[in-house]
Amino acid sequence: MSVFLMLALLTGSVGAADIPDTQDWRVTVTKQLEFRVDDYCTAFVGTVTEYQNPDAPDEYVRTLARQVPVISCRSRNQGRSGIRTVSDLSWHRKDEQDALDRAHTGADAFAYIAWRTVRDGRSGEHILAEPLRVWLLDQSGVWVFRQGHRIASRPFSEPSKADMAGRRELPAPVLVGIEYSLNGEATHILRLDQDMLAAPRKTEDDDAR
Repeated sequence: MSVFLMLALLTGSVGAADIPDTQDWRVTVTKQLEFRVDDYCTAFVGTVTEYQNPDAPDEYVRTLARQVPVISCRSRNQGRSGIRTVSDLSWHRKDEQDALDRAHTGADAFAYIAWRTVRDGRSGEHILAEPLRVWLLDQSGVWVFRQGHRIASRPFSEPSKADMAGRRELPAPVLVGIEYSLNGEATHILRLDQDMLAAPRKTEDDDAR
């Protein structure tokens, strides 16, 4: 281990150059970073990808990446069953996946979690061999590193634009994203513009007429 990296691990000051390189690693898990807008609409704002080192299978890295937000909505005019037929459901899923594939093309990683496992001699299960190593890109554009901490997440809301335009004294909160934080020292927010929330609803209602 280099002297620079050793000092970095002790101080928590680690730059982008020290982030794990997973270019030749095996992808083991992929999933969406998403939140429910309401009973009909889901907002996709990023991805989670987990990698395994093919040369050292006990080493893993998980990345969180932000993307251009995609909102997927079912029609509000099809009764309690939502999408009426299997063909409707298939079309909806294909349209949704096509939009996500386009958004994934420009996704940028904002967090990395690295760990190593060992097999427990008594239980036979794989357990952590050392504390987690975590990097989070702060809103200021600085990478923050911590060892032995986890990234926390929570819903992110902001005052309603419509209420503020109407000069309502207490604007209602509107859920627009997800906030990620590391040890209370770094924060990264994935959010969408409130105007995006109105557009899909209008489109679905118009198509159903």
